[in-house]
Amino acid sequence: MKTRLLLKTLLVSTSEINILKYETDRKKRNTVIGGLVGKIVLYLFLMAYLVATAYGYGIMGFASQLPLFNVIIISVMVFIFAIMKVNGYLFAFQDYDMIMSLPFSVKTIVSSKFLYMYVKDLPWMMSITLALMAGYGIFEKPFFTTYILWILLSLVLPVLPLIAATILGTLFAAVGSRFKFKKAIQSILIFAFIILCFFSRFFIENLFKNNSVEGVLSNTVSALDSIKSSYPPAAWFCDAILNNDIWSIVLLVLVSFVLFEITFLVISRFYRQVNSRLMANSNTKKYTMTHLKTRRVELSIAICEFKRFLHSTTYLTNMGFGVVMIAFLSVAILFVDVDHALSAMTGGAPFAKEMLLPAIPLFIYFFVGMVSTCCSTPSLEGKSNWILQSLPLENKTIYRGKMLFNMLLYTPVGIMGCICFGIKCGGNLLCVLTFILCELALCAFSTTWGMICGVKFKKLDWTNEIEVVKQGSALTIYLFPNLFGTMLLIVGAVILGQMMSPIFINLILTAVFAALSLLCYHKVVKM
Repeated sequence: MKTRLLLKTLLVSTSEINILKYETDRKKRNTVIGGLVGKIVLYLFLMAYLVATAYGYGIMGFASQLPLFNVIIISVMVFIFAIMKVNGYLFAFQDYDMIMSLPFSVKTIVSSKFLYMYVKDLPWMMSITLALMAGYGIFEKPFFTTYILWILLSLVLPVLPLIAATILGTLFAAVGSRFKFKKAIQSILIFAFIILCFFSRFFIENLFKNNSVEGVLSNTVSALDSIKSSYPPAAWFCDAILNNDIWSIVLLVLVSFVLFEITFLVISRFYRQVNSRLMANSNTKKYTMTHLKTRRVELSIAICEFKRFLHSTTYLTNMGFGVVMIAFLSVAILFVDVDHALSAMTGGAPFAKEMLLPAIPLFIYFFVGMVSTCCSTPSLEGKSNWILQSLPLENKTIYRGKMLFNMLLYTPVGIMGCICFGIKCGGNLLCVLTFILCELALCAFSTTWGMICGVKFKKLDWTNEIEVVKQGSALTIYLFPNLFGTMLLIVGAVILGQMMSPIFINLILTAVFAALSLLCYHKVVKM
């Protein structure tokens, strides 16, 4: 009962629907409506893509495996997303002192935070499960009760991956809290774990060792059977859907509930100690009198943003992930035979590395441009925004400083990626230079478009950084056209590369995105 009360309070205090019910400011209401519409469209696109994917699996004879695909996709997505934000939800949050002073047990507080994280992820999870369920229904045509059972058990599926992410996040927080640079150590541990997961052997690699269709199908079935046997919840869900097995239903629900109770009973034992160490500041730093340095205002704001970036685990892991990944890939590709790697990935198809040349800047932008710090920095000021507004600075000067930080964060690694990928894929000097120009134009667009979204959908009354770094309306509106537009451009660039020079294609992209960046910049300075 107490956990439900705390959860309800958290949801009401952060709900956009609640703002629509009681807010009288038309501008704020329109902002919330725009954010909700953007999220709904994004969910619909995700569902359309998954329905098409499920239909393709059904055509290949894998309709009976769609329940297993549902478990795999939900579990992987929940785990990866949760590992990057669990620390922000559970540890060192802004209203920690106030919540811990309430007459609730530590276990109740931690459980409510976990359930809040679970509820916030439900729209994504239900979009996935409804789409795959629709594909399953097209081919298998089960009884009506199967659909109800599928939906109810899909509500339970995210619990175990969330618990696993919570345990790891707690371990990272506990280890990081013992060091002087707490936030940096936490971020390094999270990055190391995600990179380890990303570069571990993917089971799909084995699917293409045999080039024949029969071999692919055989290896796919064996891989799926292996997943089902090594991850019991997958077997329970499949047995419940395919065979209406009562014991599988009971086991899935019971194990999830028992592990939930045990996990938070254990975490509550040392929760206060970990938080105390994380929130404690070091007072041993020695100060020395030096000459004050004068900098341009924009550069000073960018440096302040950089310090905020380093001192927030949530901000650093979510906005810095693409930087780390493309830097890692840029170094790794120097030691890889690209032709051999492409042959392994495409099952021996005649796909030359030169075909990738036109899409290299777009591929790199997929990592460094899918998120923009400018979407979050206006909102991250929070309750301290009055300090910035009280300074004798124009808004455009503040925005330019925040945009400068985004450019300084993403463009160096973007240029590095263009050079490394361009050289390994056989590009000449002029080709690599056009890649760099295109990447600069893309980063400029990401910066200016991100700032428009960040200012237009600014949210200052947050209580947890996750609300603006990971789940804000600004990020959703920014991500929607950027994600699908970049994917289409990558495909288009590869196709056009068979008919014209990659240099010409990248010069066209540079001109288009430079013009868009200029238009967005003029919009920003007038806001």
